[in-house]
Amino acid sequence: GPAKPSEAAPGAAAGAAAGASASTPAGADATAPLPDDGFVALQGAPAAEREAEAPLFPEVTDDEVAAFLSELKGDNKVVSVPEGAFPIDMYPGEDPQSSKLVDVFEELKATPDRAKLYERSLPGNQLRLSTKDRVKMCADHASRGDWYRARQIMLSLWERRELRLPLGRTLWNLMVKAHVRAGRPLAAESWVEDMYQRVYQPDSLTYNTLLEFHSKNGDYVKARYWVRRMKARGVQPDIKTYSKLAEAYLKADVLEGAEEVVLEMQEAGLGGKSARPYNAVLSICASRGYNERANLCFQSMLDFGAKPDRFTYEQMIKAHVNAQDLEGATAWLERLDNKMPKAMRRAHFHALMSGHAQNGDMSGVKAWMDAMVSRGILPNTFTFNTWLEAAEKAADSRSAEMIMSAMKDAMVSADIHSYAAVIGAFAEAKDLEGARKWLFKAEEDGLEPDVKCYNKVLKACMRVGNATQAEHITRRLLRNRHTPNAYTYNMLLSAIAEDGQPSAAEFWVDHMQRQARWSHGDYTLAQITIAYQQVLLTYVRAGNLEAAEAWLQQMLSEGVEPGWRAYAALTRAHLQEDRLGEAQKWMTRMRTWSNWLPPRSLVSEMKEGRAQAAVRGDTPGDAVAPVREAVPAE
Repeated sequence: GPAKPSEAAPGAAAGAAAGASASTPAGADATAPLPDDGFVALQGAPAAEREAEAPLFPEVTDDEVAAFLSELKGDNKVVSVPEGAFPIDMYPGEDPQSSKLVDVFEELKATPDRAKLYERSLPGNQLRLSTKDRVKMCADHASRGDWYRARQIMLSLWERRELRLPLGRTLWNLMVKAHVRAGRPLAAESWVEDMYQRVYQPDSLTYNTLLEFHSKNGDYVKARYWVRRMKARGVQPDIKTYSKLAEAYLKADVLEGAEEVVLEMQEAGLGGKSARPYNAVLSICASRGYNERANLCFQSMLDFGAKPDRFTYEQMIKAHVNAQDLEGATAWLERLDNKMPKAMRRAHFHALMSGHAQNGDMSGVKAWMDAMVSRGILPNTFTFNTWLEAAEKAADSRSAEMIMSAMKDAMVSADIHSYAAVIGAFAEAKDLEGARKWLFKAEEDGLEPDVKCYNKVLKACMRVGNATQAEHITRRLLRNRHTPNAYTYNMLLSAIAEDGQPSAAEFWVDHMQRQARWSHGDYTLAQITIAYQQVLLTYVRAGNLEAAEAWLQQMLSEGVEPGWRAYAALTRAHLQEDRLGEAQKWMTRMRTWSNWLPPRSLVSEMKEGRAQAAVRGDTPGDAVAPVREAVPAE
C-alpha cells in the first residue's frame, strides 16, 4: 500500500539533481517537501536516520532516463505474463498466449472484483503493474477530480527516486488538474507555487490547467494574474491560454476584455491558430444583439487566417436575430450552407426559429422547421418548444394545443417547458380555466410544474382579476415546496389589486418581506416598489383613499420611492370624487416629491374637472401648472 505520511518527501537523487543544475533556478531545490493541500507529506524516519539505515540508490544515468521516457510515451499495451503465472483471461478453447494482449489499466478499471486493486494501484497475483499503468491511473483519477486517490498513486511513484526527475513535472501537472477538476483552486495553486522551488518548472500545460478553473467561473482578474506570472517565468502563452482567458471574459460578460484578448493574440502571431477566442467575442455580441460588432470580429477572424467553425456561424445568426435583423440571420444561414453544408445542425435552425418566435410568427417558425426536416434533421423537443413560444406570443391557445398534438404524433416527448408555453398561451388569451387545466394536465402526465408554470397561471388570474384563484394557486405552489420569486408576488398582488382586497394584499406583502430575508439579491428595490405600489392601488380601488395616502407615506419613510402610477391613481381618485383641491395637491407632489412629471392624459383630466367645476360654480382652486414634459403614455 502507499507509504505513511512524513514531514518531507525524499528529494531527487544527487546525481540527477547535479546533472540538471544548469536548468535549476536560483534557490530551487528538487528535494523540497510536497505542497501541503490538507494532508501532511510522507511520514517515516527523519532523513538522516533513513540515509544511515538504508544504502543510497545508484545514480541514474542518461541512458536509463531515455529508456524510461521511451517506455512511458510508447503505445505498447502488451503485458507479459511471468513464468508459471496463470493467465488472467484464460478461457476454454482460447490460446493461453492471448492473455499477453490484456491492457492492465482497462482490466483493473472495468472489473468490479478488482476495484480495490485499481483504486490503490496494487498488483494482483497474475497482474504486474508497470510505471506507465500507474501514471495512467493517476491521470484517470485526476480527470475525474478524485485528487485523494491521485495523490495516493503519486506518492507511491514518488518513493522511487530514480523516477522523480523524469516524472516530476508530469505528476505535479496531474495533481494540479485533479484539484482544478475537484473545484479546489487554492490547492491547485499551491502545487504550482511548489514547482517554482524545484528542478522541474511549470510549463504551458500547468498554467492552462489552472486557467481552466478561472475561465469556468468567470474570474478574469485571477486569470490575468496567472497569465502575467506565466510570462514572468519565461513561458509564452499559447493559443489555449488565450482561449481560456477569452472564455473567462465570456463567462463574466465583459465584451471589451474579450476583444482585448483577441488583439493580444493577434499581436503574438497566433491570430490564425484557432476560432475559440473569436467565438467568445461573438457569443457576447450575440447575447447583446451587437450584429455590427460581430461582423467586424468575423472579418478580423478571416483577415488573420482563422477558420470559422459551426459555432461561429451559430453566434452570427444569433447576433442578427437578437438585433431583430431576420434577413441578415437568414443570409448567414445561407452562407453556412454554401461554405460548410455538412456542418449545419439543429442549433442553426433553432436560432433562426427563435427570432420568428419572439415576434409571434408561427408560420415563419413552421417554414424553417420544414426546411430543417427537408435537410434530414428531425425535430426534437426544443424545436416544438420554439413553435409553442410563437403561439404563446401570438396568444393563440388553440394553435398551442394543436402543436402539442403534433408533438405527440411525431413521438417527441414534451417536457415542462412545453406545458409552460401552453399555459402561457392561455394566459395571454385571458383564459384562466384553460391555463389551470394544462397546469393540472402536466401533473397527470407525470411532470412536476415549476415556478414558471405557476407564474403563468397567476398571470392569467391577473388578466381576469380573479384574486381568489390567484391565492389558491400561490398556496398550491407553496404546498408543492416551490419557492416563489419576485415575479410570483407581483402577479399575485396585481390580481389582488384588480379585485380590490387590501387585507390580502398586505398579508402577501408581509409574506414577500419574510421570504426576501433569505434571498436579498432576488428582491431588488424596483421589485419592492412594484409590490408596495400594488397595495396602494388596492386601497384606491377599494375606495379607501385615506389608507392609500398613509401607505404612500409609509413607502417614503422606508426609502421606497413611489412610482408615477401611485401619484396618478390618487389624483384620479380625488377627481372622481370632485375633490379638486386634493387632486391638485397630489399632482403637485408628483412633480416636487419625485422625478416624475404628470402624464398628458392626467393633465387633460384635471383641466376637464376644473372646467366642470367652473360650470357648476364650485371653487376651482389653484391653477394647474403647465406640463413641461410628459412621461410615456399609460
